[in-house]
Amino acid sequence: MWVVRAAAKRASAKFKSAHPFASAQIKTDGRSIFDDRIIESVPEIEKHRIGSRLLEDLKNGQMVFHDFAEPYLDQKFTLNLRQFWPLDRGRRVVIDPLRSYGRPIDPESGILTSTLYRTYEAEHDVDSVANWFMVDADAVRDAIQFETELKDKPALRMAA
Repeated sequence: MWVVRAAAKRASAKFKSAHPFASAQIKTDGRSIFDDRIIESVPEIEKHRIGSRLLEDLKNGQMVFHDFAEPYLDQKFTLNLRQFWPLDRGRRVVIDPLRSYGRPIDPESGILTSTLYRTYEAEHDVDSVANWFMVDADAVRDAIQFETELKDKPALRMAA
């Protein structure tokens, strides 16, 4: 956790933002957190014809050549905090600050997961809820899973 805190502190100062991970291109290899931006002109690199794409290790400020580091960067760890898929990408729950004020929704219909879950609690039938809201039954099942996990972890509960 100290790596995340150190990276957040450095990135906050660098990007002049209280939420630096929401506005930067962030990647990780599982050990470090990198800022992935194109460096315009670096004379030391240009004279060796290596290329100018660098990653900055936000933990300690060290620069790393993108081409060498890329094979070690796992794409599932690439952070794009403009959209967060808490159950995994491709499942039917997304948190996107540009939609529903960042509250968890079904990405296809835009219906709040809390609405699907509360309706399921009243009906106790996934297919009825899916038909009522005209969504796929998977959207209802994923909303139930997500909201149940939130209930089990009150510290993670978002403001409704």
